[in-house]
Parts: sequence; structure tokens; C-alpha cells
Amino acid sequence: MSQDSIKCPKCGMVIPLSEALSHDIEERARQKYEKQVAEDKIKHDGELKEREKDFDNRLRKQREDLEVKLKNRHKRPLAPRYQI
Repeated sequence: MSQDSIKCPKCGMVIPLSEALSHDIEERARQKYEKQVAEDKIKHDGELKEREKDFDNRLRKQREDLEVKLKNRHKRPLAPRYQI
């Protein structure tokens, strides 16, 4: 076996060193990418839940305000009717 190749400890196959290194680099990059994607997903899911909660609160407040306006509208005395 020359110095520009290595022997797989599991199967005994001789692998060019450049191939082994590129595989290792690709694997590390893939793991780093997958970890970052998972972290980003958790972060974005949390932000989405906060936005949904904020939206629900604003919607509930608007609904309550409208209900109060409607109740107050019915409580106001009607303007007197004038006959011509």
C-alpha cells in the first residue's frame, strides 16, 4: 500500500487518500449543515408561535372592543323623531 492510499479497517479495501479525505470533509459539512438546519427550525418555530400568540391576542382584543361598541350602541338613547 502506497502513502497516497489507505486500507479500510472494516472491509480491507484500498481507498485513495484524496477520496477518504473528501468523504470525511463532506460528512462533516453535512452534519454541520443538518445541525444548523435543525437549530434554525427550532428558532423559527418558536418565533412563529410567538407571532401566532400575538396575533391571537390582538384579534381577541379587537373582538372585545367591537363587542363593547355594539353593546354601547344599543344603550344610547335614540334621537327624538321630528314630524314635519
